[in-house]
Amino acid sequence: MLKIETFVPVFTGYYGNLYWETDNDEYLEAEYLAEGLVDNYEMFENFDVDLILEHLREVIDYEEYHNDLGDEITHVICGELEREGYISDFEYQDVESPQFYNFRNDSLNVLLHISKENHKEIVNTLIREKEWFSEYVKENYTSRSGFISYHSNEVDEWFDYIIDYDNLDDDLHKLGAILDFICQHVLEMDESWVHENVTYVHIGGYYDIDKLIKKLNSTL
Repeated sequence: MLKIETFVPVFTGYYGNLYWETDNDEYLEAEYLAEGLVDNYEMFENFDVDLILEHLREVIDYEEYHNDLGDEITHVICGELEREGYISDFEYQDVESPQFYNFRNDSLNVLLHISKENHKEIVNTLIREKEWFSEYVKENYTSRSGFISYHSNEVDEWFDYIIDYDNLDDDLHKLGAILDFICQHVLEMDESWVHENVTYVHIGGYYDIDKLIKKLNSTL
């Protein structure tokens, strides 16, 4: 059984993504939380809701929130791959976020357990769907203005990689990309489907109440 770390397919990042861009949802939930603090806790009753909301957003642990949400997303996507026989098991690793979002977005790292039977299922799927897979490779790995591909756009080179079980850990990106193709074009799993099936992670569980109180008291 091979254990290989790669990126979670289908997921394209939090930033600028209409499914995972959380600014609007976070704001509404934070506003609801701020109102609840004023209505239900004596220590907050003398503070304006807008002031609480302003400082509440400063004490939310977004890193932990996105990591836990990434875990949920991974379980939805990789759980489906496991049920369909493409992997045997998986272990969520973490969120990888770029320092700047000019050219990259967030990705989720996962450790996949792949048996020889799983490998056979992957190869047979690619052979059966070779025409579509060739188009996928051309579309996603052809260099163009503003994008330099570090992988071949020739499908035969991708088959050279995937055909041998012992080669799977030679190119960790290719494995993730192949599973991305299978998810989207064979299993018809897009981010809309993933979003509908993820258990919602509430932002209200990720704020530090002690820091919030300290910030509010500093305004008195």
